[in-house]
Amino acid sequence: MNGNTIEGVREQIAEVSALARQEGRKIKFGLNSFIIVRDTEAEAHEVLRDIIAQADVEAVKGFGEAVKQAGSSTRERQGMWANSNFEDLVQYTMASSQA
Repeated sequence: MNGNTIEGVREQIAEVSALARQEGRKIKFGLNSFIIVRDTEAEAHEVLRDIIAQADVEAVKGFGEAVKQAGSSTRERQGMWANSNFEDLVQYTMASSQA
């Protein structure tokens, strides 16, 4: 899972776990995260601002359009990134280009 708030992840785990229980199944979850560690929270926020400022705008927008389509087969017709903004999507683009 990724592309959600902590509360959103909790809700998703609860919902999917309940669906699995209805089928007599128990499932495990994985969470992809992007963490910036510095001596202070202010320094970490500064690094994040720098990452966003240096992002490849075209790549981030392209990624955003691609992943927003990924949820079209779900009941809600939206994926995990449906409500993501540019800043939210930068981390996934950066991780993809670093692989």
